[in-house]
Amino acid sequence: MDRLPRETLGRILELSTKVDSYESWHGAYTRNANVSSVCRHLREIATSHEPLWSTVLVEFANTWPPLPLIELYLQRSGTLPLHLTLGRMDFDLRKKPASEELQAAYLTHVLPLLCAQVQRWKSLSVGQTIICQAPILQFIQAIPFMNASLLEDVKLYLEDDPDEEGKAISVIGRAPAIKRLKWHSINETGEPAHPNFPWHRLIHLDIAPFLTWRHTFAFVARCTSAITLKIECRLALGGLPRAPVTFHSLRALHLDSTAEAFGVLSRFNCPQLEILVLEIEKWAPESSWKKITTALKELNSPLKFLKIDAPRMPNSLLPKIFVVPRLAGYSTVQISTSRDEEWNEVTQTKLERAVERHLSNKLGLWKLSSGHTLSAGWIDVPGVRALQRRPEFENVQIRMLQELTDEPIRRDFFWPFR
Repeated sequence: MDRLPRETLGRILELSTKVDSYESWHGAYTRNANVSSVCRHLREIATSHEPLWSTVLVEFANTWPPLPLIELYLQRSGTLPLHLTLGRMDFDLRKKPASEELQAAYLTHVLPLLCAQVQRWKSLSVGQTIICQAPILQFIQAIPFMNASLLEDVKLYLEDDPDEEGKAISVIGRAPAIKRLKWHSINETGEPAHPNFPWHRLIHLDIAPFLTWRHTFAFVARCTSAITLKIECRLALGGLPRAPVTFHSLRALHLDSTAEAFGVLSRFNCPQLEILVLEIEKWAPESSWKKITTALKELNSPLKFLKIDAPRMPNSLLPKIFVVPRLAGYSTVQISTSRDEEWNEVTQTKLERAVERHLSNKLGLWKLSSGHTLSAGWIDVPGVRALQRRPEFENVQIRMLQELTDEPIRRDFFWPFR
């Protein structure tokens, strides 16, 4: 061990305390402190290797970690950018949370410590559930975000009054360098007023508020510089603008809808779009094959990756989708649905003939998996891996279906709080 370079050993310690599960949050705090007690050599390396101490979690639901440990992390992280998580969405429900008074008192003491280092904040994640009773959004509104000159990435998982959410997002928008926003809300009490937020500066937006498509799209339409968009909406389609909105910089679009996505897709004009993912939980009667094929035909983009996941799509629609000639120009096409009573030898024959007649250049790559889930399409594995390596797609889930390729695909799992 003594022969290893200090930088190499420090990197090994950093990887050994990497956070990738709920339990490892607590373990990372204690391991970082305990490794300093093994021997003098390890202590010198651990205490001087700043990346070990630059990720800070505050769980105000159970008032942890203690203030001295937070102070230790802030001290040993030196001048490195900080990655902060306030609260969690996956709090262990087996643990009894602290009382509302204790949570608020704890946050009252913790927040000044963190705000004193606000100029070092690089990313911020805020998670709030019903067991976290501290008025976290009110505390957020007191943070001097105008001094957070390094803050680029903000994630919000909220369950609060919609107006309070809107105010908090407006305050966060004062951060001069913010580029990425993830806003997931599960409140059902109403719709917030439009936050005064610099939407035009965002290069990535992941939005899942409890809003109608009309209100959701009103936020999205302002993201004129967005490179990647993920939009999840669980309410009815309606009230969308008739004319499509042009997103000149958009490279990846992920639409997650309860019942309708193709009608929303027609409102996007994306001349540079390379990745399109459509997730449709239920199947709306108005999602006819004509609407689907029309949406795909009108998608005038240099698409490289198309994925449609529609568990309740009628199986009889599959042959009709694969008659769109434009699909032949896409490197990867993955369409999956649950198998229903419409799937039989006749439907399968129609599907295979459709591919043979209209997409003959893909016959060598074409695959069909007809188990419990029907999956059809083709995958350009090297092309997909090239997309996955591109920095602008780091917030995009570009996943390949193993059943559509003979190459082994390694599945990666990422901890959502960084």
